[in-house]
Amino acid sequence: MTIEVYSDFTCPICVEKERMVLQALDIYPDKVKKAYHHYPSSEFGQIIAEALEAADEQGKFWELHDRLLADVPDDMSELEACAAELGLDTQKFGEALDTGRFTGKVDLAKQEAISRGVKHVAVFINGREYRHSPGTLSDLCDAIDEELERDGSDDCD
Repeated sequence: MTIEVYSDFTCPICVEKERMVLQALDIYPDKVKKAYHHYPSSEFGQIIAEALEAADEQGKFWELHDRLLADVPDDMSELEACAAELGLDTQKFGEALDTGRFTGKVDLAKQEAISRGVKHVAVFINGREYRHSPGTLSDLCDAIDEELERDGSDDCD
């Protein structure tokens, strides 16, 4: 089963939903995987998405992702401090952001999401939109259990 997250780190509801998804992954370790998609809805959200791609270039996408999810930066200096904290080559990281090297990749990810019918930041469980805003971990687990049941898998309670 796959939980797809279309997210923007500048959206508090998105961040809360994604934190719940991480908790769900701990509850369903062998049954659920996560796919993350950029869906920036603000200028700084775009920069954060590009920063994640710059971190990926150095093999640290998930490290930066999880670090930002723990404490979302408010500005560029905080974002750069997070990159340095993780041991990224900050010169290469800054150059990628300054030149807009990943702007097209992030824009394409958002356009692909829109072409799939995504209209806003969202979470999908096996292709079905999870519509609670942000909902609770219990709600999310109920939705996961429903999908597991639909697929014929046992739930993880």
